Amino acid sequence: MTGVQTCALPIVSQSRYRTPSYATRIAISQMIGDGWGMETGWGLQVNEISDNEHKIPVINWLDQTFSLHEEDSHYNESNKVRGMKNEAIFTMDLRTFVEKYTDAKLLV
Repeated sequence: MTGVQTCALPIVSQSRYRTPSYATRIAISQMIGDGWGMETGWGLQVNEISDNEHKIPVINWLDQTFSLHEEDSHYNESNKVRGMKNEAIFTMDLRTFVEKYTDAKLLV
């Protein structure tokens, strides 16, 4: 997901959003879709951002929040994640984010 585009998180999987390992797998699978065999197009990193030209989405599964961050210098050691500013552009409740940006309709 680059910036805030259509949400890749399926609403039908919301019961798994509180289990970080399952939620991460669901989100990554939804974002990549059929692109698993492609040599380029996606990269995943943990605790450091290196090859990036987009805003950085952060999902906190335990707090159930979505935040969007700007990239920053790798030399700024005050950042929690190298290459990403600590302060979010915005943060919102994960359910609200999914409802706002998904293509699917929410069944309640």
